[in-house]
Amino acid sequence: MRVLLFGTLANATADRALTLNLHSPFCVADVIAELGRRCGGELLSPVADSDGGKFDHCRVYVNGESVEDVTRPLHTEGSPAKVEMILLTAAEG
Repeated sequence: MRVLLFGTLANATADRALTLNLHSPFCVADVIAELGRRCGGELLSPVADSDGGKFDHCRVYVNGESVEDVTRPLHTEGSPAKVEMILLTAAEG
């Protein structure tokens, strides 16, 4: 899957676009955990709490659709999934 980071997340890493090898079905919690392994936990500290729950000011989209439940299995068919993740500031949220 292709993961695109926006906002302060994009500024926190050298790569704002990453490729992760997760197979369908996957959940957003899997994506967050893998990003933490690859980029370091400090990158994800504003994204999720220590239990893996996504903070409300973080928005995640999979193939253009908003995902709030990070534990819900997502099935993607065909081409690799596109995951977009952004942190909203007070002015944006």
